[in-house]
Amino acid sequence: MDIALIIIHLLSIILWIGGLAFVTVVVFPTIKGIEDPLAQIKVFLGVEKKFAALARIYVVIAGVTGITLFFMKGGFQWFRSSPAVHGMLIYKFIIWLIFMVALFGGEKHILKILISRETEPEKGFRIIGIMHWVMLVLTGLAIVFGVNLLFK
Repeated sequence: MDIALIIIHLLSIILWIGGLAFVTVVVFPTIKGIEDPLAQIKVFLGVEKKFAALARIYVVIAGVTGITLFFMKGGFQWFRSSPAVHGMLIYKFIIWLIFMVALFGGEKHILKILISRETEPEKGFRIIGIMHWVMLVLTGLAIVFGVNLLFK
């Protein structure tokens, strides 16, 4: 297996999930220190816009390298090699697909709903924070599966 491809794959995931962790664990608590809810949202949207641009690149690279590695390991023959491999690969693909949809359009629609005149700013910001924590936990599990798959 091509070690350079694995390194590129891992680096893209480290930067993608590391950025998600930074936004979730550092940026959100910092923004909560701002008293004005509208100012909180404005700061969050500024950070999110810059991070989303980078995350799009990282997620695409992770997908391209991940699919390439999948076929280098035997493709669908490897996929069917055991129920554990099957389940881990499907889970990782679903997490990747969720981020692709979110980063390439879905997030804008969600934010329009959560940050609107009909939604209280505090409530919208709280829901966004919860969504980030959920995705961080789910991606953490995908990382565990990915490490496991490196040795299969």
